Amino acid sequence: MDGPVYHLEGVVKAKEAGMEDFVGPLDLILHLLAKNKMEIQDIQLSLILDQYLAWMDRRRELDLEVASEFVTMAATLLAIKSRALLPRPPEPAEDGEETPEQTLIRRLEEYKLYKESAGRMKEFEQAAMQVFSKLPEEYPLPPQPVELTGLSLDGLVRALERILA
Repeated sequence: MDGPVYHLEGVVKAKEAGMEDFVGPLDLILHLLAKNKMEIQDIQLSLILDQYLAWMDRRRELDLEVASEFVTMAATLLAIKSRALLPRPPEPAEDGEETPEQTLIRRLEEYKLYKESAGRMKEFEQAAMQVFSKLPEEYPLPPQPVELTGLSLDGLVRALERILA
C-alpha cells in the first residue's frame, strides 16, 4: 500500500491564507483534520487543539454570537484533552451514555455527511444552471364557429338600421 487514504480531503476544500472563514467550529475542526491528514476517529487532540486555539487568536474580531460557538467547542476540546491526561478511575460504563470524545466524533461524522451532501447538491445546482429550456409559445386556437339560429336576412337589416339611426 502507498499509504492511508484520508477521506476528509474530498470534503474539505483547501482554504487560502486570507480566506479562512468557516461555517462553524465543526467546519474548522474538519479543516484541521484534513490539513493534518487525520481521520475523525484518530484525532491527535493536542495538535488539533493547538491549531484551533491559534486560529481563534488570529480571529479575535469575530462577533460575540459566532465567537461563542468557537469558544464552546474549544472548551469541549480542552475538557477532552484534560480527561485524556488524567488517570482514569475504574468505573463501570453506563449504557447509552456517550463520553465527550464519542460525542465529538459522532458530531464530526454527522457534519461530514451533511457537508458531503451539500457538496453534491451544489454540483447538481451548477449542472442545472447549465440547462436552458424554452417554454412553448402560445399557439392561437382557431376561432370557434358561431352558430346563429333563428336569424334571417330581413332581421339583420332591421337591426343594422336601428344601430345607424
